[in-house]
Amino acid sequence: MLLFNCTHEREPGALLAPLAQVHAADAPFHTVCFTPNLAGVRGLGGDQTDTSVNLAATASLQDQERMREVWAGLLPPPAPPAATHVLPSVSAAVDVALGLAATSARPVEVVCTGSLLLGGVMAAVLRERFHVDLVQHA
Repeated sequence: MLLFNCTHEREPGALLAPLAQVHAADAPFHTVCFTPNLAGVRGLGGDQTDTSVNLAATASLQDQERMREVWAGLLPPPAPPAATHVLPSVSAAVDVALGLAATSARPVEVVCTGSLLLGGVMAAVLRERFHVDLVQHA
């Protein structure tokens, strides 16, 4: 599973192009999720809050919809199909991963990339929901 976001000043095509090449060549993503750098877990904030974004635009998920369109445009035919989702939060993406894991005989691997803030939010969500401290496991 690919979890992706980039902040508004970044060009998503430049960041997604290498991932699309990997997807098309030999390591397809089963599922691709685009989400803002929002935890979606009550009480998380502080360092996991991106204060540079327009909250109205973030709520509409217009940037994530644009990233999904960019992703689709980068895939050369006949690239393997992948389910794509635009989600309101990282916690919602974790729910997608858990759903995949519940129906798969193999472990689900998640690549979380595109934004350092996204990685920080993912770490905070995992710590809050599953009491996993990624720093201790690095």
